[in-house]
Amino acid sequence: MQDLLIYCEGIETTLRNENARLAGQLTDAQLDLTDATKSRRELQQRLQTAEARIDYIAHDNDVLKVHSPRPLYSSTAAGARTDTCRTATFMSSS
Repeated sequence: MQDLLIYCEGIETTLRNENARLAGQLTDAQLDLTDATKSRRELQQRLQTAEARIDYIAHDNDVLKVHSPRPLYSSTAAGARTDTCRTATFMSSS
């Protein structure tokens, strides 16, 4: 009978130690989950901000295409840029 009580106490001690270890792992996992959730939310907000900027730039680019049908600068044969607004103004005044 004494041997059985000693065996049961050993099993109980082992199980208490394992329970404490598992409780620590659970706490760590919960902290990791909280941190991962916070990081995901921050990344989601950054993504939404970046997508909004892209949409704004694309829309702004489309508006500029409509309001500026010809380029302000054109390439010449030598590769230098020429201001077409000034050229057009100069040519029309002569």
